[in-house]
Amino acid sequence: MPDALIVGATGLIGRAVIECFGSNPVTVLARREVEGLAAQHKPLVAPPERWADMIAAEKPAVLICCLGTTIRQAGSQAAFRAVDHDLVLAAARGAKAGGTSHMISVSSVGAAAKRGQFLSAHQGRDRG
Repeated sequence: MPDALIVGATGLIGRAVIECFGSNPVTVLARREVEGLAAQHKPLVAPPERWADMIAAEKPAVLICCLGTTIRQAGSQAAFRAVDHDLVLAAARGAKAGGTSHMISVSSVGAAAKRGQFLSAHQGRDRG
């Protein structure tokens, strides 16, 4: 059982979170290889549709979710929601199934459900 498992490790925030672990090992689940990952960390590479099962099997004490995208990268609001909502919930369900007692989900600054901007309102509803 790893102490912590990170999803969303290839982005800016995920990489910063990995750096915070320093020499302490962490399991990193990503859809592609994480370049420059230190030897003490355990990499897991799989398509996102397998993540919930993999998280459950790993049984981490803490799940740290750094998943996120932009509408520009995703291409549409629906594709954005698939990453920023659906995949986050799938990861949470996998963690719960594996007995994980804590989850940290990184959101954006200014997220509020009543914001007019799609991204801020979306994250405020889901993570507020």
